[in-house]
Amino acid sequence: MIQPLLLYFYTLRFLKFKQVYYQIYYRIKWRFFYNINYYKARDHFKLQLKSIAYPYLYAGNQSIRHLSFDLLNQTKEFESFVDWNFNGYGKLWNYHLQYMEFLLDEAIPLTQRNDLFRDASRQILSGCLKLEPYPVSRRIFSSLLFINTFNQVPDNFCELALKRQLHFLEKNLEYHLDANHLLENFMALCFGYCYFNDLNNFSYYLSKLEAQLNTQILDDGAHFEKCPSYHLNILYRLLLIFQTADVYFRSNVYLDSLKHSISKMFSWADQMLLIQANFPLFNDSVYGQNPDYGQLQSIGKLLSISINEIPLGASGYKKLCQGDFYLILNCGNIMPSYQPGHLHADMLHMVLYYKNNAILVDTGISTYENNPSRLHEKATASHNTVCFENENQSQIWSVFRMAKRAKVQLISFSNNSLEACVTWHNGFQHKRSILLTGNCLRIEDCIVPLRGKLKSTIANFHFDASIQLEPSENEWHIHKPGLKIKFENSHQIELANYEQAVDFNSKLDSTKLTVHFEKTLITYFKLIS
Repeated sequence: MIQPLLLYFYTLRFLKFKQVYYQIYYRIKWRFFYNINYYKARDHFKLQLKSIAYPYLYAGNQSIRHLSFDLLNQTKEFESFVDWNFNGYGKLWNYHLQYMEFLLDEAIPLTQRNDLFRDASRQILSGCLKLEPYPVSRRIFSSLLFINTFNQVPDNFCELALKRQLHFLEKNLEYHLDANHLLENFMALCFGYCYFNDLNNFSYYLSKLEAQLNTQILDDGAHFEKCPSYHLNILYRLLLIFQTADVYFRSNVYLDSLKHSISKMFSWADQMLLIQANFPLFNDSVYGQNPDYGQLQSIGKLLSISINEIPLGASGYKKLCQGDFYLILNCGNIMPSYQPGHLHADMLHMVLYYKNNAILVDTGISTYENNPSRLHEKATASHNTVCFENENQSQIWSVFRMAKRAKVQLISFSNNSLEACVTWHNGFQHKRSILLTGNCLRIEDCIVPLRGKLKSTIANFHFDASIQLEPSENEWHIHKPGLKIKFENSHQIELANYEQAVDFNSKLDSTKLTVHFEKTLITYFKLIS
């Protein structure tokens, strides 16, 4: 009983008072006092559509045939009608159903998309589909983009449902979760009030959005939850807001601050997504649920958004380049402290590219469900760093919770070298030193034994699914693209299988090296001569 109480204590102490207040307030309000008819204040508004030719629209990643929905690589076939509350595959699957991004998918017949739009609207107005702020935020974007792009004149039910959702969102901002959820709320309100041509409300929520961007977009351009795939999603929706506000309000609203945030986000993405087809899946990132970055870059150019490269820094990521080697390492502390739900226990974890080939990779995530897979994918042992006794640097538990936290200190850094030290929540210390030359990567891992006792310490190296490792005397060879790996001071090396998650419910068979050592391990990645 004591252990769970301590986990709650060390988790809750990082929350803002406002988060705690709204956690209690919304639990009571949404359970006992929800009624869609409470949200009528915008019923008199009228959609005022102006033709906008968006150069790129992200239509989600799904397959829909009649009443069969393939979302997040799981398929549900409804019998006679869509159950918008279906939770058989978990909350995230239901959220993606409710986002209705499929409205923008031209592979689905327009009549079918219209039928689904009307059906969901009726379910909302009848109270059968109970509103939640986050899917409402995403659905406002999908609905309005569908109406604009495909020249749809919404019937009374659809337009009324939109207005009710807009008012609901205003009255149920996600202060209890804060972070990316609150950002999504303000983005949706800005976007929605463009289409209702309401300059006063747009300006009000734009100021709220800009305040959040000033907090959540770090000095180096990263979103502070440090998930590259979610970074792309935010960037995409900010570009949509910028394009839409420019058409509706033009000189009546000041968009330079928004433009500056977009520019910063492009800078971070340019550096982190250098290999776009196989970018690092840091934290809760996947490949299958993101807008195409090349398309976003094209939009940025069309909108004359200048991009000045900002050195990586505030996000804690460090990039080292030399010759054909390219490496990114996580030297950042837990942020935001009050909402670390998407962070992993992965300090001093690194990804490695050679000649534009992914060599060492982040193992990715495949689920948001509260199960062993979720905890395993966030664990220290699932990353390219040192693991002690199969424990975690920070106390991760449940789906999005973190109790005691590790701390990292960057000791030195240059373009081709780095030294940093992480102190685990239990006092265990690990120092990693990296030196990169034109033909060699040298990694030195040193540990300070916990309470003076030498126990099982393992360095994990997870390779991309495309990599084939072959043993050769005291080395391991990767013939394509031509590297050899050697370890000094190891006393056991194991080649093991692991599953590389590339999307929700989608994994590839891959291999890893687990290297057992005591105090110091030196690893070399060298060119095969």
